[in-house]
Amino acid sequence: MFNSDVLDVGIGMSLLFLMMSLIATAVREAIEGMLKHRSKNLEQGLREMLNDTTPGNYAGLVGDLYRHPLINSLYRGTLEQAKKRGLPSYIPSKAFVIALLDTLVNPPPAAATANGNSATPKADATPQPSANNALTIEGLKSSVNKLPDQVRKPILLAIDDAQGDINAVKANLADWFDATMERASGWYRSRTQLILFLIGICGAVALNVDSLTIAQRLTSDKALRLGIVAAAEKQQGSTPKDAYKQLSDAFSSMGLPVGWVQQADWTIYPAAQMCPGGTCHFDWGRMLQTIIGWFVTAFAVMLGAPFWFDVLNRFMVVRSTIKPNEKSQPEASKDATA
Repeated sequence: MFNSDVLDVGIGMSLLFLMMSLIATAVREAIEGMLKHRSKNLEQGLREMLNDTTPGNYAGLVGDLYRHPLINSLYRGTLEQAKKRGLPSYIPSKAFVIALLDTLVNPPPAAATANGNSATPKADATPQPSANNALTIEGLKSSVNKLPDQVRKPILLAIDDAQGDINAVKANLADWFDATMERASGWYRSRTQLILFLIGICGAVALNVDSLTIAQRLTSDKALRLGIVAAAEKQQGSTPKDAYKQLSDAFSSMGLPVGWVQQADWTIYPAAQMCPGGTCHFDWGRMLQTIIGWFVTAFAVMLGAPFWFDVLNRFMVVRSTIKPNEKSQPEASKDATA
């Protein structure tokens, strides 16, 4: 079973990975603000779902949906302006279903759809249907028959499964939309993990965060372990975001073996790994260990800050139960005493 020293090392490594993950997450969000991956994945999912797979072409069904008042209200300005700033990154399933059914039963004028890329005022960018037909099962079937097979068949299946109940049709279409958005979320998660790994490896090299060396130091340095645990106890109950400043202040005063050492001849060495006792010398074996430690850090960052925050809290709960047992030694039995 784990003893308190092993748990303290685990707590220290979890704190380190939490700190690096918080930095990587902040950088990832900055990248997301520029590249708009969420909105692009949403649009890609809609295009595959509705068989409108030409990027940048908003003259089809996807463009009609983005112009619908329910979806149009989710972004600022006209569709042309929103394409530059970023289209919505989230569409509620209920809004999608209502907009889709209304677009199918009451299609917008063809001229307005064809001019959808023009920079017109927002009120003009939302074409009004020529006739406001009531939504019925028969009218929906008639409208769906004009669509490609990839779109028509799922909608007809949703209609047949509903057995004449229009609310059941909406629920089935909402499930179809949610399944598609789950795939789009998977694309985003995969890309995010790759980006976090790249940020993690860059951060590990730039700051020389070698997980193997840090774990060795924590194993042999009791004072460092106690300082790490004290920092972990202070941030208990806070959110990962609030914990960042506490951890950065704590790490700066603990003397963790991170960073680089520059010599008088301008050569640099990983701190502590190649400078024992203040004398630096290059060693290929130590360098290989350092590189492996960088990759361990990067893979840990891939898991994300919420993961390490949860792991840290679990370690603290286990430690709170083990520590009192170590302090109170088991009492000898009365028979043995006698």
